[in-house]
Amino acid sequence: MDHNPLLQKYGKVLSSDQIVFHENEEGDQMFIIQEGKVQISRQIAGKETPIAVLEKGEFFGEMAIVNRIKRTASATTLAPTTLLAFDRIGLEQMVEKNPKIALSIIDKLCRRLQNANGQIQRLAQNSSHQAVWGAIQVLAHQSSKLGEEQKLADELSLSLALARTEVQQALDDLVASQVLKRTSGLIEVANFEKLMTLGTC
Repeated sequence: MDHNPLLQKYGKVLSSDQIVFHENEEGDQMFIIQEGKVQISRQIAGKETPIAVLEKGEFFGEMAIVNRIKRTASATTLAPTTLLAFDRIGLEQMVEKNPKIALSIIDKLCRRLQNANGQIQRLAQNSSHQAVWGAIQVLAHQSSKLGEEQKLADELSLSLALARTEVQQALDDLVASQVLKRTSGLIEVANFEKLMTLGTC
């Protein structure tokens, strides 16, 4: 192994396709990638789903020692990889000796929080759109003519417990994608087949 004292004390060398840790297992270490690539994945709807690929300089597994919670995802190497593995005490000691590392970690955590907030907002929007799609699909089976747009939006907002603006945005998007058609304040289905595929991917 390298003569770097950090590597000698905290280094961990892994081959490609090697599991670092599993989702939901207990953990007491975080890792900083010195060389290689690590894939972070989660079980979503019964499938192992990649959510990020991290490379040199990136870190992962910090939640286990910061919040002392179980692993929220799995980590697997995608190439021969060298890691620095720190437990809580080891991290504190390293930070005391090198404050720049602490600033780097804080900076990356802040960026991750910003990205997470953006993802949450997008997921919330997708969720409201899918609720509207489902309701429109049910109505379309009864009739292709959905009635007055304002009344439809009001009824969907009430029945789905969504903000009126969210419902209107979903309707506008369906019109823009030519799934629905707007004529003189009335809404009707323009493409039944495309409507029925929404939310199935």
